[in-house]
Amino acid sequence: MFQNSVRILPLLGCLILALGGCSDRKPEGLPKLYSTTITITQEGKPLADASVLLIDPDGPNHRWGPSGITDGSGVATIKTDNRYPGAPAGKFKVLVSKSAREPNPFADFAQSTPGTPDFNKWQTAESQRKTYSYVDPNMGALETTTLEADIAAGKNALTFDVGKEVKVEKRGPR
Repeated sequence: MFQNSVRILPLLGCLILALGGCSDRKPEGLPKLYSTTITITQEGKPLADASVLLIDPDGPNHRWGPSGITDGSGVATIKTDNRYPGAPAGKFKVLVSKSAREPNPFADFAQSTPGTPDFNKWQTAESQRKTYSYVDPNMGALETTTLEADIAAGKNALTFDVGKEVKVEKRGPR
């Protein structure tokens, strides 16, 4: 009897998973996706922590937003709709940006009690921190980027260089 139970358990588990809706259903209309990695370099060196976004402004893939963030070696593994590995086939404009806020010199005071002089120093410095772009802002705008990707069936491994490092203060909402 115990031996028969052991054979049934895996089948029962599969049935529960199938009926339980554990599968990751893809949205209606999602095109076939192809493995895509994009390496971003700056002055020939890998650029870490850069956002990479593929835009198909006039084609059928405009709503899916394939994107990724570069790792320490400058490689972004592209996902579509922020969760499905790969990108649809087609021609895309490639937008690349990297920004960071300057450090708060009073970071250690963040744990202070609100209303104390230390906390007030931290709060004032926090409100005045600036955010900088480290990639030419033209690379992050659809109208001005010069980068284009042609994603095809199969595996895609593309490399782009975004030119010289810049440090441009970003204006507006942070």
